[in-house]
Amino acid sequence: MNSNLMANEKYSLKQIQEKLLVILLEFDRICKKNNLKYSLDSGTLLGAIRHNGFIPWDDDVDVVMLRKDYKKFIRACKKDLNHDLFTLETTKTSKYYSYNFGKLKMNNTIYEEKGSSKVKEHKGLFLDIFPLDNTSKITYKIQYKLAYFWQTIRWNKIGREFSTSHKKINSFFGKILPLKLVNFNAEFALRFCNIFPTKNVCKLCHYGKGKKPHSRQFYTNIIEHTFEGEKFFVPKDYETWLNMRYGDWKKLPPIEQQKPGHAIRIEL
Repeated sequence: MNSNLMANEKYSLKQIQEKLLVILLEFDRICKKNNLKYSLDSGTLLGAIRHNGFIPWDDDVDVVMLRKDYKKFIRACKKDLNHDLFTLETTKTSKYYSYNFGKLKMNNTIYEEKGSSKVKEHKGLFLDIFPLDNTSKITYKIQYKLAYFWQTIRWNKIGREFSTSHKKINSFFGKILPLKLVNFNAEFALRFCNIFPTKNVCKLCHYGKGKKPHSRQFYTNIIEHTFEGEKFFVPKDYETWLNMRYGDWKKLPPIEQQKPGHAIRIEL
């Protein structure tokens, strides 16, 4: 696939990134209006520091917030979000929403992910909003594995396609448990350490590599940094964060890895 084209080769990557920036600006506007802290995250943070904008082949945007700010953001969106242009989706705002984190989506667009064709959720172009929860080196693996387990039960119930090594267990719980209880169990797995003061937090809501506990100071001690000609928040000690997450992050990956890979269907 040409790195400048998306899954259906109809829209350029630049067109996608321009619209993603519009979503990010709306998110930033609401956060600054309500004095909420956040940080660019993952490849978006890497792009901000290494490229002063998107990684040239990136096709998504990620941000993180401490759980308390995440909850405030959801409440703020009820009155401050431009609902004509955007929709905020979480398991609390949409019955058939897929994930343990939120997505801010652009209306009148389609950005369909693999496995989601049968799910009755908003399929617009999106920004991922990841809440950070209290954890420890002892509990974090249990927390994110439990949260992911309950997320796959949700997928079973809402019709999302996925693979699992626990198909029978997944099917059993999917049949007997109501969706509200499934969502409650996922939330509990993420948040049961939040009643304790902890030094570390973790992106437990997003199952995958690189999800280890790290200091909450990355997200309380933040600065503004240029991203596509605009200013957004990043950790003040972003170099330490990037070293922990990516190792030699200043080096570009091999050319064969420089391509987008999130969407299977796009309409702008």
